[in-house]
Amino acid sequence: MKVSMKLGLDALELQVPDRMFARHISFRSRTPEETSASEWIAKSVDELRSSGFFSAAQKRVVGVLVADSTREKTYEAFLPALRDALCGAAEVRFFVCTGTHDPLSAENQELAGALRDDLRQLSIPATVTVHDARARDLKRIGTTSRGTRVEFQPAAAECETFLVLANMKVHYFAGYSNPVKYYLPGLCGYETARGNHSLTLDDDSTFGRHPWHPNALRHDNPLAADMVEGFELLIGEREHFALAVVGSVEKPVWCGAGRTKEVAGRAMEAIDRMVEVEVQPTRFLVVSPGGYPHDESLYTAQRALELTRSAVLDGGEVLFLSACPNGVGTPAARRNFFDPLTRPLAEVCRRPEGEYVMYSHKAYKFGLYLAGVERVHMLSEMSDREIESIHMAPAHDAQAVLDEWERVSQPGDEVTFIDDGSKFAPRRAD
Repeated sequence: MKVSMKLGLDALELQVPDRMFARHISFRSRTPEETSASEWIAKSVDELRSSGFFSAAQKRVVGVLVADSTREKTYEAFLPALRDALCGAAEVRFFVCTGTHDPLSAENQELAGALRDDLRQLSIPATVTVHDARARDLKRIGTTSRGTRVEFQPAAAECETFLVLANMKVHYFAGYSNPVKYYLPGLCGYETARGNHSLTLDDDSTFGRHPWHPNALRHDNPLAADMVEGFELLIGEREHFALAVVGSVEKPVWCGAGRTKEVAGRAMEAIDRMVEVEVQPTRFLVVSPGGYPHDESLYTAQRALELTRSAVLDGGEVLFLSACPNGVGTPAARRNFFDPLTRPLAEVCRRPEGEYVMYSHKAYKFGLYLAGVERVHMLSEMSDREIESIHMAPAHDAQAVLDEWERVSQPGDEVTFIDDGSKFAPRRAD
């Protein structure tokens, strides 16, 4: 059996004996019959118009929120179709929603420059701001019922109407990547993000749950609820809209547009149909986050392991295909996520106590993952020393790992392959 898996900007072709092959799960294989990008764009813009965005944008200061360089681009395909609506605004302000990511990274600055070029070509008078969560001029809005102090990007606080160009997928603690995340933590202060992310340690802060989910049985997610409450403090009575894409802009598998909550709910149902897969866990698992940008750093890529944990047996082995050209991630991610992982595994697995330290939840949850399996082999651009220091085994040849699994396998041992692991939510079959 031959299987193709993504790694960075490339793909690996792997082979496994037929008797050991369990299944190959990829986003494209789970999605409905393709509709062309142009058809999705036309449909979504019509939905925006009918929902009232075009009229809400007229003669007002409009804030347009887009993802930073660590996420898939959404804006490029839709800007030309939105030109008429945005040209009627009094002012258009584009925001690159970095959250706590580095606003000065080369990738974010390149993205902002490309966005400015696109806007000039479309003759849309607009400013582009790359959000800085550590800026000193953030606007204090209030405090959520869970104690999260909400500070907001001041240039966005002045906007009268909002539009988010969102890429949506399942998220391992926020329930779903969704339009709310573009506001909080996307345009909020570092302390706002830290307060909200402290709720990751609650077991109910997990994938597939969100207070905006159409199924009321799936509303319970403390972290997502805190995000929504912060979002409501930020927005107040102002009008807000979203254009949501599932999949990539080049090959969308679902698009929708309109009022933010309504669009997000429809997208969550669409995502559920595509990514909730019942699996029988196997002794061996090969998982890829889905290539760049989902494996741009270990901090970003790790979610693919968390989301696919149910696909591997306790005590099994995992081959993690993650390029990580940006290494661990930001200096703060190295300090609070990577460095704690280098401690003895028993210490890493102790539940954090006291004041929450940003990113520490990732070290704790990653530690629990590593303690639950026999070994994680990692094929990456990270150094062998770094990989070994956090309790994983460097792999230089993915096929060699599979060949070794074949050599040590017992009757009934199988391999599950999950590509696009950052987008899936496999559940163990009863």
